[in-house]
Amino acid sequence: MPDRAYSEQEIAQILHRALERQDAEAEKRRGPAEGLNVDELERLATESGIAPEHLRAAAAEVDRPSTPRRETTTATHNLVERTIPGHLNAAVWDDIVADLRGLIHMPGEDTATAIGTTYEWRHTNKSGITTTATLTLRDDSVALRLSQRVGIASLLTESLLYGGLGALLLALVVGKVNDLALLQGVALFAALLVGLSTPLYALLTSWRKKMHRRIGDMADRIEAFITAASVPVETSTPVSDAHVKALLDLPEEEPPSTTSPSTANRTRA
Repeated sequence: MPDRAYSEQEIAQILHRALERQDAEAEKRRGPAEGLNVDELERLATESGIAPEHLRAAAAEVDRPSTPRRETTTATHNLVERTIPGHLNAAVWDDIVADLRGLIHMPGEDTATAIGTTYEWRHTNKSGITTTATLTLRDDSVALRLSQRVGIASLLTESLLYGGLGALLLALVVGKVNDLALLQGVALFAALLVGLSTPLYALLTSWRKKMHRRIGDMADRIEAFITAASVPVETSTPVSDAHVKALLDLPEEEPPSTTSPSTANRTRA
C-alpha cells in the first residue's frame, strides 16, 4: 500500500470497499441460504434468552398478510382506510373505544354503536370537529375507515372567509377613524385581505396536516388491538404490554383562531 496520507473521502471509500469484500467472502463460506424453520428459530431464541411464546407470536405476526391502506384528504375531511387481517368481537371493541376516548383529548361528546357486523365510534368536539371510526367485519379481516371533518370548506375558501372577516372589521375601524374615502377604504380592505389570508392559509394547511397524522396514529392503535386479539391465545401477548405499549400524547387542540372577534366565536359546522 502506498505510504501516503488519505483524505476523508478516500478513507470512507476504502473502509466501505473493505467491508464489501469481507461480507462477500463470508457469504461464500456460508453457501446458499436455506433459512430456518420455527423449531430451529425457537431453539436459537431460547439460547438468546427469548421466551418461545414471544417468538411464536412474532412469527405469527410476520406470517400475516400486509395491511392494505389508503390515506386521502378532501376539501373538508381527512380520511384513513385500512383492511386489517384479523377478527373483532365486542370485548375488543370496548377496549378500542376506551383507548380512542383516551387519545382524542378534545372536550366534546362521543357515541359508540354496534349494528350487526359494523361498529362505529363518533366524537364531536366543541368546535365542531367530528372524528368517526367505522369498523366492518368481513370473512377474515376488518375494514377500518377513519374520517375527520376539519373544515367547513376548502383551505382557500376558509382562508379568504376568515381573512375577509378580519380585513372588513379592521378596514371599517381604520376608515372610521381616518375618515377615508370609499376608494381608499376598498384599497385598504384589499391590502388587509391579502395580508391576513396568506398566513391563515399556511396556518390552516399545517394544522390540517397535523390532524391527519394524528388519525393515522389512531389507526395504528386500532390495528394493534385487532392484530393482538387475532393471534392464537396460546401465543398471544397482552395488548397493553406488547402491541399497544406507547401511549400517544395528544394535547387538546382547537382549530386555529383568527384575528376577527366574530370569527373566534364562530362554530364550525
